Amino acid sequence: MKPNNEKNIIFYNPEMNGNLKAIFDSISIKNPNWHYFWFVDNLLSIQNFPLNINLIVRGETKANVILSKADLVFEDKFHKTYPSSLPHNTPIINLWHGVGLKEVELNNPINGFLADRVMSRYIMSSTIYKNQSYFVTTSTYMTQHFETSTIVKHNHFLELGMPRLDDIKISNCSRSIKKLVLWAPTFRDNLEFDKILPSSHLDSLVKALKSSNSRLIFSPHPNMWKDPAFLNFCQLVNSSQFVRVLKKNESVYDYVTSIDYAIVDYSSIFYDLMYMGMNKFIRYIPDYDSYSKFQPEFKMHYFQDTYGPIVENVDQLCQLIMQPNFGKFIDETKKRYIKEKYFNKQSVSAAQVIIDVASKLTVDQATVTKGLYSFNAEFVVNNHTDLSSLLKNNSVLLLHFSNKIHSLNIKGVREIFILDNESVEDFYKRIFYVELRKYDFDFWKHIGTDINADEVIPRKFGIQTRGYIEDYQKVKGISLIQALSPKRLRIYKDDRIFDKAISQSNRLLRLIFDVKIIMLKFILRRLTKL
Repeated sequence: MKPNNEKNIIFYNPEMNGNLKAIFDSISIKNPNWHYFWFVDNLLSIQNFPLNINLIVRGETKANVILSKADLVFEDKFHKTYPSSLPHNTPIINLWHGVGLKEVELNNPINGFLADRVMSRYIMSSTIYKNQSYFVTTSTYMTQHFETSTIVKHNHFLELGMPRLDDIKISNCSRSIKKLVLWAPTFRDNLEFDKILPSSHLDSLVKALKSSNSRLIFSPHPNMWKDPAFLNFCQLVNSSQFVRVLKKNESVYDYVTSIDYAIVDYSSIFYDLMYMGMNKFIRYIPDYDSYSKFQPEFKMHYFQDTYGPIVENVDQLCQLIMQPNFGKFIDETKKRYIKEKYFNKQSVSAAQVIIDVASKLTVDQATVTKGLYSFNAEFVVNNHTDLSSLLKNNSVLLLHFSNKIHSLNIKGVREIFILDNESVEDFYKRIFYVELRKYDFDFWKHIGTDINADEVIPRKFGIQTRGYIEDYQKVKGISLIQALSPKRLRIYKDDRIFDKAISQSNRLLRLIFDVKIIMLKFILRRLTKL
């Protein structure tokens, strides 16, 4: 048992940056007797960790022991699954990675691949989001924004502010002869860097920077590193004295105090920079119509809740870089309005305030487990399946029909049919986002027979099927090959099955797995030094 003045603090993220880095830097100095660990799902995803960080990896024995004694967990997003060794009464503090107008989580536009990830997260981990998650916000408005986008309880929102904004102030006085310009684009569903900056216009941009005696600091969204067009851009400017791309292990917040002005689109960094004291922005929004198409709140407020000249193509951007004139665009009244709306609860020393509040949190344990069941109606009818026991304990029964003639007409049960020309995958997405987004369930099971409709697609979204349950039940442990393999094999790519398989393995196999992790850590540390 730990002494009263000691705590085990877990940071759950593959990167050490933003709010998580800020709160770690603060509380690790002020509370040196606490124990700090950085937890990652796998070693292949980690970035920018200093050598002195206590890194623990999902599945290793050491990680399970530490997680089982965790007092607090900090994260900056909702994770798809959480390790089974994490106690159900441990508070999880979500220091979301941005503020702003963009639709997120359950309000996220459902037409992109991000929606698939959101759906699977909420099916797999809704119980944790409801019971253990506490969400930190910067204002009353941001609480309302995130409350409508998530299933976090109202009394689990902590209006305390972002740690990354602690003690950073931007002076608008010129610091050097050469201007420093920040360009920080936001996340986009599709990899379309070439639409933001066509390679044919790169020379024009460099000439504009040279003409205005400016240097561009380009801060890419992490998603951009998957885009071939962006990687080509990085190669083209690699030796340029006018353009510098921040590396994966660099934080834009280490540079903001030196920035003269910023080029922004829809990123939350606009609000951070404005709060820190920056006045000068260029709103470069070449894809505004397509970006805002599925985001009503964003479209309603974007222009009134941001400021700065608007440009829609690279030629206009280059012209403004050569002749920047921000005076007429700085509206002090609008600045005060935006700051009050987005930061009226921002604490002066947010990191310490958060840790003070979080240290006193307790988690109320749910006593009832609610299941959601969906069916292939043909299977139910043809096999005379008895649904009475399920109906008795579950207030909602979702029925998956391929044809309306299979209506079961059960009193009190809403029947939802697949639409003409609607794919099974689109059917699941529609009923989740439109029909069931606020339904209170702890697990979702689907029962059917068709291998494509009733196994592959539901499992993609984390819905338990008969096949999944059979896989889970028959897991006895990992094999020697799986213990040695750097990747999980087949069904072990599912974190829940992987956790169970590791925990049920014999001591020798767990030891082999742990040794493998230690060796990989050593190799990664050596590579970091190079």
